[in-house]
Amino acid sequence: MDAIIHEYLHPVLRSVIQKHAQTVLACNPACSGIDSSYYAGGGAQGILSAFEEYMVRQLTDDLLESRFPESLDEYILRILRDGA
Repeated sequence: MDAIIHEYLHPVLRSVIQKHAQTVLACNPACSGIDSSYYAGGGAQGILSAFEEYMVRQLTDDLLESRFPESLDEYILRILRDGA
């Protein structure tokens, strides 16, 4: 079930991350769970892809634990702010 949720969340979060791309890139997120192999040489698209994968994993875990964010925008901005 978690794999289905995980794959479903990619296009959902991708659009929200694209909306906040400048903020994501300005923060250059170094969250502990980000797989650096996604960075693809450190370019903007690599950083956004790595952040998307990290966010999908985080949100999948939260949803499976019945923790539902009120807003995906706030969820992403909180992760960027707190580095969690």
